Amino acid sequence: MVGDWVWYEGAFGARVWVSGVDLSEYEMRRQGISFERESDMPVLYDGVQVGTRRVDFFVEGVVLVELKALSAPLDRLHVVQVRNYLEVFGLDVGLLLNFGRESLEVKRLRNRRGVV
Repeated sequence: MVGDWVWYEGAFGARVWVSGVDLSEYEMRRQGISFERESDMPVLYDGVQVGTRRVDFFVEGVVLVELKALSAPLDRLHVVQVRNYLEVFGLDVGLLLNFGRESLEVKRLRNRRGVV
């Protein structure tokens, strides 16, 4: 994977570059999962909106999904990013996905401070 693009091996072994975000969107639509793509989410402080951040996907109104395309494994900073998003968005669960490795890397994260 380079940037947000992955090699996809299609029919007859033909390899093409495709967007990991586009593939994720396609699969969710195909499976009837409701989602918002690249959604601007409000950042709350003391119950007041103080800004916005854009998340890759907000799924079924409850799960934040952050996509990465890294050749290295996910590290602590990526986990901290998603946990911070969960806290400021007042969400309980997030998924961190890395499409850049030989196998998909998945981390399921919870909001440790509780939903605000």
